[in-house]
Amino acid sequence: MSKSTWKALAIAVPVVLALYLLYPTIAWYSLPAQDRAARELERDPILSKVVNLGLDLRGGSHLVLELQTDLIKEAD
Repeated sequence: MSKSTWKALAIAVPVVLALYLLYPTIAWYSLPAQDRAARELERDPILSKVVNLGLDLRGGSHLVLELQTDLIKEAD
């Protein structure tokens, strides 16, 4: 096999494997929230294969930084 074939395989195999492993997660989060809640109560077997998303990936975190310039001026 040529060098370009090995490169293509080195890229294609991890991509296909990642898509295969992420499919349950994609399928789970594409369901409506009401269906997900009902399936969670029923202990759906797909839950064991779903990747748990943190707050940063769900969009649930918010950080605000403020600078108090009046305190900086007093320190001088």
